[in-house]
Amino acid sequence: MKRKIILIGPLPPPAGGVSVHILRLSEKINSTADFECAVFDIGRLKFYNKKLELINVFKAIAYFISASIIHFHISHPKKYFIAKLAKMFRKKIIYTRHNIREENSVASARLHEISDAAILVYESSVKNNDPKTKIIPAFIPGSKIIPLDDQIKKKLANYSSLVVAISTHPKNVKMTIDDSDLYGFDLLLDSFPGFYQSGQALVLVDVNGSMKAAYSKKVEKLISEGFPVIYLTSDIDFNALLPLVSIYVRPTRSDGDSLAIREALGAGVKVLASDCVTRPEGTALFKVNDPVSLTNEMKKLMVMPKIEPLDQFDFSKNVLEVYISLG
Repeated sequence: MKRKIILIGPLPPPAGGVSVHILRLSEKINSTADFECAVFDIGRLKFYNKKLELINVFKAIAYFISASIIHFHISHPKKYFIAKLAKMFRKKIIYTRHNIREENSVASARLHEISDAAILVYESSVKNNDPKTKIIPAFIPGSKIIPLDDQIKKKLANYSSLVVAISTHPKNVKMTIDDSDLYGFDLLLDSFPGFYQSGQALVLVDVNGSMKAAYSKKVEKLISEGFPVIYLTSDIDFNALLPLVSIYVRPTRSDGDSLAIREALGAGVKVLASDCVTRPEGTALFKVNDPVSLTNEMKKLMVMPKIEPLDQFDFSKNVLEVYISLG
């Protein structure tokens, strides 16, 4: 009989790094001979079976009782109390930390104490003194690509070079670090005139439109000055967009193992990212929260030749090994 696992965290939409990771991990788990899994999307209070079909509360409780592993992928403080409940039912607890900013979280520290295993998706000194913690990047390759909307393709086709950035703020929520945009769109908008070349457009993909109002005046000003900015609020499949992208920029002020960076590198797209966390090999870096550094490094990257696609490892294999190690 297959051992049952419950993944606790969001599912798309929107297609953010964590939600896509959980979706792809669930598919990998359910393709094995040893495990099956369900997903509890705690933000929406929805429970999905192994076929990703929504099930009622009674079936969800039954699945919880029969599960042997509970794997957390959320940063909300409520995770600790759910984990305590799971421990009362003698479940094995795993916690994946997807962002470096959680290292100072009291709730994360308390969850770490009662976890049977912990996964960090980025390099950290935490690993050095903790045998139950493993560094496992979050990348899991996808199997499906959703085509771009024709209207979006038509709009992007007007430009010979696209510099693209993505944010996945929750709907109607602005995620900040020291009162500044977590995803760093402000840095890109401030830097764009400094590295702009003829035929180029800056494409900002804000999948929930959460920051559109905040940036509308700055975007309009740049456009009026002759600097093309395309602000999209669609939940776009990044893999469908990649063939059109010249440079992917990740100007985040805090991060984990960015799915988008690995997908861009795997597609042979040049990547520039802040140095707020360890980045995959092949990523060009600029100083976090520094628009001057961003501009300078962008100029260097733009004159570099096109890169070859860099193969990305399927790290779901390492996660499955953690499940097996728990007996």
